[in-house]
Amino acid sequence: MPEDRLQTVSASPPLAPAKTARFHPGWFVVLAAGLVFFFQSGMAGYLLGVFQPAWLAEFGWPQTWLSSAFALGSLLPGLTGVLVGRWTDRYGPRLIIVCGALLAGLGYILLAGVQSFAVFCVAYGIGAIGRCGMSQVPASAAIARWFVGRRALAMGLASTGISLAGIILVPLATWLILSFGWRTAVVVVGIAVWAVVLPVVWFAMAGTPSERGVQPYGSAAASPPPASGDATLGIALRDTTFWLLAIGQMLGHAGSLSIGIHAQNAIIDKGAGAAEAATAISLMALCALLSRFLYSWLGDLLPAAPLLAWCFFLQGVGYALLALTAPGPGVWAFAIVYGLSLGGSVALQAVVIIERYGVRGYGAILGALGLPMTFASAISPVVAAAGYDATGSYTGPFLGFGVLAVCGAICYLAAYLSGHRRPPGRSR
Repeated sequence: MPEDRLQTVSASPPLAPAKTARFHPGWFVVLAAGLVFFFQSGMAGYLLGVFQPAWLAEFGWPQTWLSSAFALGSLLPGLTGVLVGRWTDRYGPRLIIVCGALLAGLGYILLAGVQSFAVFCVAYGIGAIGRCGMSQVPASAAIARWFVGRRALAMGLASTGISLAGIILVPLATWLILSFGWRTAVVVVGIAVWAVVLPVVWFAMAGTPSERGVQPYGSAAASPPPASGDATLGIALRDTTFWLLAIGQMLGHAGSLSIGIHAQNAIIDKGAGAAEAATAISLMALCALLSRFLYSWLGDLLPAAPLLAWCFFLQGVGYALLALTAPGPGVWAFAIVYGLSLGGSVALQAVVIIERYGVRGYGAILGALGLPMTFASAISPVVAAAGYDATGSYTGPFLGFGVLAVCGAICYLAAYLSGHRRPPGRSR
């Protein structure tokens, strides 16, 4: 049976007794990871929706061109996820994130000189390569190394950076564009990445807990490690649950990038004003922020996989609301429901992986799980744009994404049940 291989665990030497400290340094790692999530999600998602109208107005490019460029850019983190994960497991997350932030900031700064679509693709591509190093893989791997207890809380707190990006960066970038133009705005974003991410990550993520003379947070009070142990990627690939998780994640997040790129335009297309659309996106991000605290707390009390299934179901409802409702209450309902669905995506996914496979191959396993999702989410903006160009409406694409999200929820429930079908004597 493939699951028999999950029993193979290499024993780790005991850590030295933890130093007495009022504030565990792992929480500084959470802060650094939160800043990485903040800028990565902003540059790869929220800000694209803000800058897109300015680019379309100035250059007159077809919307499908930009959506295709965004799709290719979003493919890179997924395509390189296994490689980035292996590098993270080998060299540590700090080096990977710092190199990524250098290129990501440079890519945004180079956008200021764009005069043609070819040059735009080059500049955007450089930034996209950099954002591979700022992806969820190294940031969450850093937290996994520093936390044994309260992992869901730590992951959830860090993932609030994703929501804060929508709350802070969307209005800030909009103000910069209106006041100084989009070329100045992209330069400000690029410099901010260098000024904030590089020093904080360099100092906060230095070394491992053992190298800094402490135990991972909660290790003294943690329960014994599960029998499934620290699996490698090769072992995980032979586990049925891995494939259920991969398919569920792919379906659940299939339309996620289309929300970041097209939701604001979709709301405006319904007849809402630009201010109402921007407010709805910010409300969505605020609800996602609040729900991250909720799911972070629940993730340490309840099984993570069913909670993630509930998140995917809510996403499906959110897509339907965006597709079918009119401006006003319908738009606010979409923002609230879809926002509440986003809270558990990072924190709970990490806990599902660690509970099942341990931390030794966490980076590579997370990268492999994200590969199918990357292809699905990358083409979703193109599908949404093509559907709009063909029908003059986003209704069909967003309804389709809603159905896929519900199917993703079903896969996660199946993965949860599959993970419990073990021979007697094996603990979860």
